[in-house]
Amino acid sequence: MNSQKTASSTLKLDPKWPIGVFDSGLGGLTVLTALQKVLPEENFVYVADNKYCPYGNRSANEIRQRSHAILKFFTAYPMKAVVVACNTATAAAVKELRENYNIPIIGVEPGVKPACEITQTGQIGVLATAGTLKSEKYENLRNLHGKDVEVFEQACEGLVLAIENEYPNFSETKNLLKVYLDPFKNQRVDTIVLGCTHYPLIEELIHQLMHSVVTINTGAAIARQLESQLKKYHLSHIGNFSPTVNVLASRADKVFSEKVDRLLHENYKNSKTQINIIQLPEHYC
Repeated sequence: MNSQKTASSTLKLDPKWPIGVFDSGLGGLTVLTALQKVLPEENFVYVADNKYCPYGNRSANEIRQRSHAILKFFTAYPMKAVVVACNTATAAAVKELRENYNIPIIGVEPGVKPACEITQTGQIGVLATAGTLKSEKYENLRNLHGKDVEVFEQACEGLVLAIENEYPNFSETKNLLKVYLDPFKNQRVDTIVLGCTHYPLIEELIHQLMHSVVTINTGAAIARQLESQLKKYHLSHIGNFSPTVNVLASRADKVFSEKVDRLLHENYKNSKTQINIIQLPEHYC
């Protein structure tokens, strides 16, 4: 947090500026909707880097390159804060981003701590990408909070892409998810950490396949952390009664735009928020 404190004290950030949020595709929109519920008067700019989706299949170096490209766009826009709404990108790039950009940057991480606190059987499961599970950041989380419980991990290869392709009607996704959840049933897992921001999109499906589990979705916690940072640096936008959400995609084709439109309007149906979906400038793609 020291780099964020320095950044916010040396760079003049305007409370009226929007907040940047990014992920490799639809997943980070689950974080965006959580942010908007806690901060309904803020403007947001969301980048779906779907040309490079999923990040979980890419090297740490590739993910850092894409993260830097998006941060360059955000700082040129400009933004007053950024949320890296992707566990894989947070693990690979957030430390470096904080060292290189003078703006508060919030990352996400799997909810291992709350899962360990609420489990009744002492057995928790973590669904995540291989990149997240192999990261030093995740290993530190598990070592810190998982000492008194058994932590079972499942790298869900292909699940993000299945969600992206099939949203909102999941069939092959359900079959793939069943394969990944079956071991958890045998291990008496009662709490499942959704270690990827795409997975809240199939949270209902998880409960259909495992009726008695509790799922841990960290969207609300991320929103509270961002709210705290905005208040700390006097950056809250108060009195903005017609907020906007601009969604930019590195490949804003018709199919993807329709999915984004459906997902956001479903979440903002009782809101006055204006939603725009456009192509990310080619220079940042």
